Amino acid sequence: MDSSLQIASLNQRISSKQSSVNSLSYQNQSLHIQYQDGITELGRLERELEELLHTQQGLVGQLDNIEALTLGEGSPMARIKFYSPGVLEGRALQRIQERVVIRQEQQLQGRNTIQAAIEQAEDQASELEGRIAEQRAVNYNLETTISNNQNRINQLRTQIASDRSRLRML
Repeated sequence: MDSSLQIASLNQRISSKQSSVNSLSYQNQSLHIQYQDGITELGRLERELEELLHTQQGLVGQLDNIEALTLGEGSPMARIKFYSPGVLEGRALQRIQERVVIRQEQQLQGRNTIQAAIEQAEDQASELEGRIAEQRAVNYNLETTISNNQNRINQLRTQIASDRSRLRML
């Protein structure tokens, strides 16, 4: 092959490789922005999960307090017992007993509400943990792609330098 054809071929290869380097560099910049956005999102999700778990711990504490007051033989509400009152005392004790029963029902409803909130917080925590795992996987894939692109860029630059060296020899 004569030298003018070799020069044209080398120039074309250099141009093609330089175009690939530029394309990969641009792609890496875009991927790096996505990666930084992913890191930011990951931090936000982790903070949200931490706040949710803190709230859940508070709810568990409230539930424990309510259960200590309302459930079991040793609880204050369980100790309230009414015996057969006399005729004169009957109406007053009946009203007191009705108020106690209403209070017990309210405490039971409060307990059930707190339990439902705890279960909802657990579900949200599971969902957040899943989203965190997904975001970590996305970030890992972005890191891998950026690294692969950078390796390819370095290879192409080495090949370009080699081709330019051969071009100078011609």
